[in-house]
Amino acid sequence: MDSAKIDGCNELQVMTRIILPLASPAFLTVILLVGLWTWNEFFFANAFLQSEDIKTVATRYLAFTGRFSSDWTMLSAAGVITILPITIIFLILQRQFIEGIAEGSVKG
Repeated sequence: MDSAKIDGCNELQVMTRIILPLASPAFLTVILLVGLWTWNEFFFANAFLQSEDIKTVATRYLAFTGRFSSDWTMLSAAGVITILPITIIFLILQRQFIEGIAEGSVKG
């Protein structure tokens, strides 16, 4: 940061050209993990969301199970639909995710 300031960069340029590119893998890792935790939130959504219009994907998955029977074909299809978006996002951001995890483990 100091060398960028000596070279004539202002605070905004230091932030956009030095700090953000170095921190982007960590930001993407946090975004991916928080998104995954939010996507998989079941207990909170099941306890407090009563309207069918605002139920999450995880709570709608519960609708395919009954007390005495389950429709296994619908359960399997719903499971694939539930897992697919997060899997695609992870595969797209896999390199940044691994870089973010590796950056946090190395002592600087």
